[in-house]
Amino acid sequence: MRYKKFACAVFAASLLLPTSSQVLAGSDPISSQSVSQDNVDFSNLDSQSIEEVMELPKDNISFIKGNYGDLNIEYTYTSAGREWKAVENSSADYKELHSEIYLRNDNGDYELFTTMDVDNISATKIDVTFTPENGKASYNETIDMTFQPASAEILDNQPQERMSITAATDNPSGLPISDWNHYGNFFHNTKVAKYTISFVTNIVVGLVSYSTLGIGGVVVTSAITNLVGEIVKDNIPDLWYTEKVYYKTVVPPEPGMFRMKVAEKTIYTFYSDSARTKHVKGSPITTEVWLRGYK
Repeated sequence: MRYKKFACAVFAASLLLPTSSQVLAGSDPISSQSVSQDNVDFSNLDSQSIEEVMELPKDNISFIKGNYGDLNIEYTYTSAGREWKAVENSSADYKELHSEIYLRNDNGDYELFTTMDVDNISATKIDVTFTPENGKASYNETIDMTFQPASAEILDNQPQERMSITAATDNPSGLPISDWNHYGNFFHNTKVAKYTISFVTNIVVGLVSYSTLGIGGVVVTSAITNLVGEIVKDNIPDLWYTEKVYYKTVVPPEPGMFRMKVAEKTIYTFYSDSARTKHVKGSPITTEVWLRGYK
């Protein structure tokens, strides 16, 4: 599967936009229909077929340990007509992930099916490795998130004399700080691979924590739990979302002087239709980031 990341030319807003899985030469990929049949030999699947299995819809999710958004979770679910268990451990910054996926056998025991390791979740790429327990070769994929143009609606910057000003000047510049000013709206659509709960969580955290100020926004993971749940269950195959971006700036002593941005707030609203009328449970999600010393 390939991902593309979009950003408008005037504002580096981020986007994950994967396309459908690529077929490797000589591979025998399986379809959602075929893996649902009882005669599929799961023990003999190659690693790319396993990747496709991992993307199938998941039902009856039941947590044994932790919950959506937690770094360490364990849960069971049904998919492709079988019962599964996942044990997942994410790094504290959500940029690395180790997952163990177990398949329940005829005796009712869970046997290790594959491991999935995810590294370098960043603004440019994600590295994913599936390692089958059956001895088949590992499948390594680098998810590309190269910047491309995106749809945007830039609002006119308010002249200084019309800006509402916060009076406090106890900051590194010694100048007053403006109130939040609506900078623009950015419109995206995305399709996130639904390998596991933690994979989707880490991707969404990365998506909504991006900041043009060059520092990561603070994301309260509890705010995305409902959204992640909807994505993982595959009730919504595609997502459309809108970013509303606001800035606070220093207010210089004279009109026309440079107004440095010192804070950024972004409100992400997700929809299940291109007309953006069907609001997805779990949004909007708001992130906020400040330059050091200005809050």
